[in-house]
Amino acid sequence: MKLIHANIYGFGKWEDFQIDFSSSSLTVISGENETGKSTIRQFILFMLFGMPPKKREFFRPKKGGTIGGRLTVWTPDKGEWTIERVHDRRNGEAIINFPDGSSQGEGFLKGQLKGMTTSTYQSIFSYSSLDLRSLYMAKEEDIGNVLLAVGLTGSDKVRAIEKKLDTEASSYFKPQGKNPVINKQLKQLQELDSKFKTIQEEEETYLDRKEKEETLTMEIRDIQQSIQEIKKKRVAVDKHIQALPLLHHSNLVQNKLKQYHNDLMHFPTNGIERYHKWKQQLIPLQSEYNVLQDNAATYKKRMETLRSLLMDEETVKRVNDCLKGKEGYEQARQSFASLKKEIQEIELEIQYDLDQMQIGLSIDDLPHLSLPFDLEDKWHQLKTQMDEITAEKNLVDQEYNALVDEKQQQLKDKEQLEKQMVDVAMYQQAKEKLVTDEQRNANQAVLQFQKFQKTHWSEMENKRKQQSKFLFGTFFVLTIVSVVSAVMWNQPAFYIGASIFAIIGGISTYFFKRSIQTIGAIFHDFSNNPLQQQQHLDSQELERTKDIVATFERQQERVEKLQDRINQLSIAMSKLEERRAFYIQKETKLTNRIQQQIQVLPFLDKINVHAWPKVFHYVRNCMQKNKTILQKKEKQMELKQHIGAFEQSLARLLQDLGKTYKFPEESIQQIEQMEASHRNNQSLFEQNERLYQECTQNMRKLIQRMKPYTDEIGVLLIAAGVKTEEAYLKMGKEQDERKQLQNKKEELFNQLHAILSEQELSILLSDEKQEKTETELQMEIEAYDNEIADHETDLDRKRQQLAEYKSVLKRMENENYSTIRHHFHQEKEKLNNQVKKWAVIQAAKELLHETKVAFQNKHVPMVFERTSHYFSVLTSEAYKEVYPPSKDEPIIVESKSGLRFTVDELSQGTADQLYVSLRIGFSEAMSQTHSLPFLIDDAFVHFDDKRGERMFYLLKEMSKRQQVIYFTCSQHEVLSQERGKVHLLR
Repeated sequence: MKLIHANIYGFGKWEDFQIDFSSSSLTVISGENETGKSTIRQFILFMLFGMPPKKREFFRPKKGGTIGGRLTVWTPDKGEWTIERVHDRRNGEAIINFPDGSSQGEGFLKGQLKGMTTSTYQSIFSYSSLDLRSLYMAKEEDIGNVLLAVGLTGSDKVRAIEKKLDTEASSYFKPQGKNPVINKQLKQLQELDSKFKTIQEEEETYLDRKEKEETLTMEIRDIQQSIQEIKKKRVAVDKHIQALPLLHHSNLVQNKLKQYHNDLMHFPTNGIERYHKWKQQLIPLQSEYNVLQDNAATYKKRMETLRSLLMDEETVKRVNDCLKGKEGYEQARQSFASLKKEIQEIELEIQYDLDQMQIGLSIDDLPHLSLPFDLEDKWHQLKTQMDEITAEKNLVDQEYNALVDEKQQQLKDKEQLEKQMVDVAMYQQAKEKLVTDEQRNANQAVLQFQKFQKTHWSEMENKRKQQSKFLFGTFFVLTIVSVVSAVMWNQPAFYIGASIFAIIGGISTYFFKRSIQTIGAIFHDFSNNPLQQQQHLDSQELERTKDIVATFERQQERVEKLQDRINQLSIAMSKLEERRAFYIQKETKLTNRIQQQIQVLPFLDKINVHAWPKVFHYVRNCMQKNKTILQKKEKQMELKQHIGAFEQSLARLLQDLGKTYKFPEESIQQIEQMEASHRNNQSLFEQNERLYQECTQNMRKLIQRMKPYTDEIGVLLIAAGVKTEEAYLKMGKEQDERKQLQNKKEELFNQLHAILSEQELSILLSDEKQEKTETELQMEIEAYDNEIADHETDLDRKRQQLAEYKSVLKRMENENYSTIRHHFHQEKEKLNNQVKKWAVIQAAKELLHETKVAFQNKHVPMVFERTSHYFSVLTSEAYKEVYPPSKDEPIIVESKSGLRFTVDELSQGTADQLYVSLRIGFSEAMSQTHSLPFLIDDAFVHFDDKRGERMFYLLKEMSKRQQVIYFTCSQHEVLSQERGKVHLLR
């Protein structure tokens, strides 16, 4: 397979990029670091073998776009065809397009690659400088696996089977494993054997264990009863401790109740609630009334102060009129300033434009200029005509120069061809030989025909003689029969018939003999005058003669064609000279028209005609801006008059108000402050007046709303027999406390009943039981807890003993010696079957390994034979042999003097040369099965100049058999290539 052309739609940094590989079998792609050389290498691998989606996303262009491209290749059986892959089409699968319009899918490409995968291809046909490091760790198995993967169809299945066998073998047995089947079975057999021996010993102690079980059961029952009795005592003490706080609290409540008297019985029912109810409704109203009363006094005082600060109506009117004119005055001033600024800016723009043009005009010249409306079209026509004439002249010159170059080249080719032509005499001599040979061939054909005719005539002459004899005999018999009949029957007619038969027979016989003699004479002349036998030209001389004639005629035809083309070029050159003279005449007329324009507008003299239309717009724009300045100055004078009238009226107003006129802005600010102060005071006066009236009205309403609540509170005070609200509240508080104590007393007794029964409560309320303190009771509980803990410890110990006895007895009752023995033999048989399966798997692994070793022993010597040859060439025969690695040894090389070195003992450059030789050896060994391009990515960075030259010489030799694509950042390596195509990436 050979790569022809690559078209990258988008891949990494490359977008819409193309590379041509067809010019040479050795292609060098060169560029500085980070220019995308390795990306192109990855693109080639992607097009041939595809790539997983996540890895494809890594090469998405930074600016977005499609990931993919097209790769055109050539193969001996299919010719030229194209691979197309796009990331988001068909999940990245390839489409194969053929020149006839047909297409196929990924399966066809895999078939052409013959099972080659990306990893295998990179192991053999593609590598970089980083891959050289792997040589130091290369083992015999690594090299053999590579050969197996490339050289054996279905090697991936072989590796899968090998991995499967390893997994199955490990699942059956591992020397130090626990989970494999055989390991588990061995452990189970050991346990069964131990169990079998233990049961055999325990059968003798069954009765003793049974009696011990019954004794332990009785002891456990007695301990459980003791624990229950102690727990009951502990619960009673615990209840006593819980009830102590409640009892103390109950006594305190009872003592407090005895302190209250029965003089609170005449207090009104729900008196406090009723009092607070009316009071809560009355308090907001009372507070609101007090607030309104204070507010009314404040508002009245403010109204008197504000009345003294207000201006009279006439003064207010004059101030308002002045402020109404303020907006117009400020707008006039802003407009005046704005116009002044605009005029200055326009003048600066005009001056800047004039300075930029540098045509000798000033602002004062603009009013005197006149640019007619059709002047721009005239200047555009001049510019267009000049451009057309210049372009046509340049085009004629280019065509004329091209024709001159072509004519010179044709004359040179003709002269060179005439020198190389075959000599005319040699051609005529060769032509005569061909004519003579053709005549010889024709004579030979005639001779062959004569021989054939002569043979044919001998046969024919015998036939004709026989026919003549037969015809003569027939007519002779008829004549005799007629004569005999005439004699016998005496009939004259028979004599006439006999005469006729005799005449016909004689004439026929005469003509037959005459024709035989004539034709025989002809063939006799042929035989007497045979064509001269001429000797033919041999095949080699004939081919040389034909080649001379064909070469001369072909060269003569090319010379005639070249002469015809030279004549055509001479005619075309004459026509171009006439066109050039015509354009020179047009150019002269155009120059006269340009001078006429310069006479009218002298500033055009220094300007190129091409810039005249642009200058026209600049000048016209400057004239319009100058006209705008004059209009703005007129408006500026009107605004100035309006501003002066307003300032005079403002000064008179301030004088009447007793203020000093300073500047217009300060004077207007004084007027605004006076007007704002008056307006604010007027608003505050009206607001306070309105609020004062509202306050007085609301106070009257509140008095009416408070009267029912004050009456109700008075009724409550009379019922309680008190005169003040303070005395009433104190009596209500004592009543509430008494009720709370009674409720608390009932609550405490309910809590005690929840903890203790009626009998226990009556015992605790007696004086005897109340003598014990909480500390004493806690000590009793601790004593009970210790006693319970001792009993439970003893109980747990005996329960553990009982459980052990029951377990042993149960096992002894459920299992016997024969059952365990039968189970043991079953598991042993199961182990034997598992070992047989494991042995079969081990045998299969050994057989597969022997097959791989046989394949490696067949191909590895050939690979290292080629490796030794290439390594010797690269090192100028400093090393003569390379030995493959063994299980414990790496690759070894032997020098010319017989010394042997391992890879790590070689220099960096020599080790790289060894690796390159090994890769080429692999490639050559596999080329019969897989003829794929060889990709090398900057692998010779450690080579010096001599090594580099030898390497590139080797690559050139290799490229004669296999396509090589080399990626490098070294310009020296690029320059060293004489015939390889070089792409310089920027």
